[in-house]
Amino acid sequence: VIGEADGIPISIGDTYLPARRFEGFAAIYRETMSITKALVRFGIHDYTRETTRVIARNPSQDEAQHLRQSAMTPILAVESIDIDGDRRPIVYHETRFAGERVQFVVKRGD
Repeated sequence: VIGEADGIPISIGDTYLPARRFEGFAAIYRETMSITKALVRFGIHDYTRETTRVIARNPSQDEAQHLRQSAMTPILAVESIDIDGDRRPIVYHETRFAGERVQFVVKRGD
């Protein structure tokens, strides 16, 4: 998935789920256009972000092309894992953001 803001690409994302547990997920996602709504169809009504890792690095040629930026301009590469109520991993995300076009704000949850 390529995310845009005002017609300018700001991110490239890949999402992975356990194939056996979520067989047919892609079709349901295309119908709902929501990971959360698609997960509900598999009985997952709530989930939590377990891990988020962010690193800055130079993009690959392919990433630079999709983000329409120089290969010398760093990106923010974000890996995250979401877990279900039984603490089993359900979603793994890899998202690469155009470093000059985004800002992250991290706040402590209550």
